[in-house]
Amino acid sequence: MNLLLAAPPRSVRVDGKSYPLDTRWRTALRVMAAFEDESLAAAEKQVVMLALLYKEGAPPDVARAAAAAVRFLNGCRPPQEEPDSQVQGGGRCFSWRKDGALILRAIQASHVLDLAQVEGLPWVPFFAPFTDLG
Repeated sequence: MNLLLAAPPRSVRVDGKSYPLDTRWRTALRVMAAFEDESLAAAEKQVVMLALLYKEGAPPDVARAAAAAVRFLNGCRPPQEEPDSQVQGGGRCFSWRKDGALILRAIQASHVLDLAQVEGLPWVPFFAPFTDLG
């Protein structure tokens, strides 16, 4: 998705039907925090993701609903464009939950974007500057 040519998505298509999403960046970060929560089983994490993102209820095909949600959370990039999820050596580089203050400061410093002032900022435009932090 090219943010210069298209507006950020507000919905996803699953089985030919459009489903509106809660696209706010804080909602997406709540999903990410759930996926980092070691007290939740994988199925519970998926339930949290679907409940938070799908405004009017998730599609009946849970697997496709989850795949569409994950693609949205990955910045709407096709799978071949998604970066490796782990660094060489096998560990995570950061935690949305533990490193939140550092991530916030880095985005503010490098992109002059005060996230405290943009409550309704959609996830995809938030995620684009984040991926630029390197």
